[in-house]
Amino acid sequence: MRSIAITGASGFIGGALARQCEELGTEVLALSRRPASVGRWIKWEIGNPLPLECSDVDAVVHLASASLVAREKMYEAVALDIHGASVLARSTQAAGNGRPPRFVFLSSQSASAGAKNAYGKSKFIIEGALDAANTAVIRPGLVYDDAGSSVFGMFEKLARLPAVPVVSRRQNIQPIHVEELVDCITKVVEAQDPRRLYCLGAVQPMTFSDAIKATAMRSGRSAPIGIPVPLAPIQAAAWCVDKLLRPTPTIGERLDGLVALQPMETAGSLAALGVELKAFQIKS
Repeated sequence: MRSIAITGASGFIGGALARQCEELGTEVLALSRRPASVGRWIKWEIGNPLPLECSDVDAVVHLASASLVAREKMYEAVALDIHGASVLARSTQAAGNGRPPRFVFLSSQSASAGAKNAYGKSKFIIEGALDAANTAVIRPGLVYDDAGSSVFGMFEKLARLPAVPVVSRRQNIQPIHVEELVDCITKVVEAQDPRRLYCLGAVQPMTFSDAIKATAMRSGRSAPIGIPVPLAPIQAAAWCVDKLLRPTPTIGERLDGLVALQPMETAGSLAALGVELKAFQIKS
């Protein structure tokens, strides 16, 4: 792969992808609102087409999301994500002088017709609208790293508590390390005949309690006690925290996404890419 454009290149996954691509000798065009630390930064916002500087890239990987970082006006953020993905995909198809770049869209395990959170709803709608032949969709499970970053940071914080509320006992948590995910993304970009959809994460799903326990134990701590709690009071508490602390993503969004997760069949996608995931672990 000679060159790649990455939207959201200053983010958690985008930054990791940009670093790996540069290490492999690929020219990285980093599209984001704020300066990216890796690659050639091009100021870009969701809703804008593919910049002219990217017209000759081999692939466009779309990671940016307004709904992921929105604190309020979520409806507007979802609408922007849907419109922005359409604009970017169409402009990508028009690039490349008759041989358009491959378009890879990073979706989410929470993407489904019955998604309860705005992020999952927007991802599912965007998936359905991407119908070009050179387009691939990736649905990752819970993306983690060794520092407890991104959404996984919530698990790391919960694992430090003496007790945690448990609102679901379903086996639906499927971790994948960020380095494994970006390796899979590059394989999808370079695949001669890629699948339309890749589901990536641990083959055997874990329960929420098991994921918290594994996080604590692999960090050298005792696992917290899981206390079954009805969803409603937890949602009310999340609403209060969101109003007071205004985190991004909001606690409510994270909670709704986790509760409604559906387990994915990932073995086929991993085998197609020749990838075997390592055991879920966090370094202390």
